[in-house]
Amino acid sequence: MEKLSRALFLTAQVLKYTEETDEPEVKTKVYQNVIQCALIYTVLYTIALRQYLDEFGDELSVGFREFSDLLADYAPVTVQVELHNQMGTKKLNGVFRSEAERTSQKDEHVSDLEQFFSVFLLAENRGNGYIDWIENLVDDLDTRYMEDIVFLKLLIYFYVRSKSEEMDNRLLNLMAEVLVKAKDLSPSKKGRIMEDYRRKKLRRDAGSQEDKAQMPLDM
Repeated sequence: MEKLSRALFLTAQVLKYTEETDEPEVKTKVYQNVIQCALIYTVLYTIALRQYLDEFGDELSVGFREFSDLLADYAPVTVQVELHNQMGTKKLNGVFRSEAERTSQKDEHVSDLEQFFSVFLLAENRGNGYIDWIENLVDDLDTRYMEDIVFLKLLIYFYVRSKSEEMDNRLLNLMAEVLVKAKDLSPSKKGRIMEDYRRKKLRRDAGSQEDKAQMPLDM
């Protein structure tokens, strides 16, 4: 796994260094190689971590075991964030956008996970129209596993990134859409789901302000 990890992120760095080239097909080819490596790495990483937890999980502290379970459950998020850290230059937004478009065509050779990587690499860079590509991804989701993964990313964006009512509403709508699909709920439940999460964010923000107000002044 260590060798595969080094190979993956070395390839990602190679892509970053192609940002100045005037040959877009070179960038696209390297990017597609990165994503194919990332798909394999994500699967093997999850299997290896699950095997480790099955064998040694009882010897771990409760907190570390729970954290490791989260890493295994949400491995695609961990890999996607690290890919962004390695090659998240805005000069590659054109590649991310073209690959988001290609993977949205959803032929039999494109998985939800591949589409997820392309869409959220663009989103991490705040590329133009990224929220529209997330909407396309949500419409295309057809497995509970990827619905959970995408919901986590949307939740993070809602709590951490969104700073406007308009963005709040778009993210809330997408979160509700994912939950309705994942839990096979009536579409009529979307409004209540959105309102529940809106209230949670308001309580969270109010709590943060309260904590800041209670902090002692520096002497």
